[in-house]
Amino acid sequence: MIDSSYAMVFDNRFFPLLWKPYITVEGRPSHVRVEFFALTGKSAYDQNKNEILLPAIYGNYDQGELAKAFVDLGCPNPLKSEWQGVSIPWKIDGKLQGQGFSFSYHQAISDWFSFGIDSFIMHLHSWHEFFLELDKVFLKLQPGDLFELDETRRAMHHQIGLCGDHAHHSGIGDIDFYLRFGYSWDYCYKFRHINAGARFGVILPAAQERDECFPASIPFGGEHHWGIYGAVDAEFELKEDWKAGLFFWLGKRFAKIQERRLPVRGEPQPYGVACGRVYIEPGLTVAFSPYLSLENLRDGFGLRGQYTLTVHDNDKWKTVFQTPTVNLYNVNKLSRWGSDYFSVSAFYDFGKMCLECDWYPIVTLSWDIPASVFVADMFVKTHKITLGVEWSF
Repeated sequence: MIDSSYAMVFDNRFFPLLWKPYITVEGRPSHVRVEFFALTGKSAYDQNKNEILLPAIYGNYDQGELAKAFVDLGCPNPLKSEWQGVSIPWKIDGKLQGQGFSFSYHQAISDWFSFGIDSFIMHLHSWHEFFLELDKVFLKLQPGDLFELDETRRAMHHQIGLCGDHAHHSGIGDIDFYLRFGYSWDYCYKFRHINAGARFGVILPAAQERDECFPASIPFGGEHHWGIYGAVDAEFELKEDWKAGLFFWLGKRFAKIQERRLPVRGEPQPYGVACGRVYIEPGLTVAFSPYLSLENLRDGFGLRGQYTLTVHDNDKWKTVFQTPTVNLYNVNKLSRWGSDYFSVSAFYDFGKMCLECDWYPIVTLSWDIPASVFVADMFVKTHKITLGVEWSF
């Protein structure tokens, strides 16, 4: 049996957690894969496929509106009287950089049944940097006022419990466990070989969550929501070592009550002035991924091209208590996202030219490239380079 199955959690808009097929080896349906990866991103796409700064996926930051939110909560307005009641927009630049290891294991039990598990560990550094949009501020600023505005902004952040503009986190990702039912056919429908199957999986919420005290903090997974999914995959060998495949994935996270930072005046959620318990029901996530693999182009060397489309529907946030009154319109609206990724891989199979190929590894180098082809919408343009080693047995 040939098995091309390999799962991964899709529902994260900040970096690509993409499905990648194993390099199939005749008669060796089980696989182990270990990968080192590095990723970086500093911009995103908005709802019109325009490029924006990374933090703008949460909405625009206005110090004047933030000050009004203080007043709505019964606190004094932190701005000077001559600065009150006007818009004071800041542009927030941001970036994320991470390194880590991913691991996956797929075990065939019979010709038609197998199971698998995968996850990753990562260190991630992300940060925000503020710049006053002077062309949009209708104030007569005197020398030194810019510094005072910035100091007031920092004091406002400190007052609501924000601890800094940099976030450093290390931890594990969500754990993906699945059962797969499939079969293989030789010389069927003019193909040299066909392998197809369906799987049912559970997403265990082990990943590092966002730290509400650090606005630049980024979740490693699904924010501690359990999830389930179903998927189908198929691989067609067009001729010897030329293979085309596709993968379709549909997943759902379960609702949960969490303590989160909440906007009062529509401010970006990571800078929400209020904190409280909120009922969060994540939206559905759909992913589709076709690929073409050309193996053994020269003595075990091969190439693979892959496209992955992912769409996540709107999450639904509802406050458990209405005190204080909060505005969740933008949170719900901006929670919908879609991503396009092209993945280019080069690999070398050390056992391809050997008569006895026990435990010879396959080494793969791949690059995940964000694009705006079909559904680019409110996702971060994160590039990811991966160096992996896998074994089939």
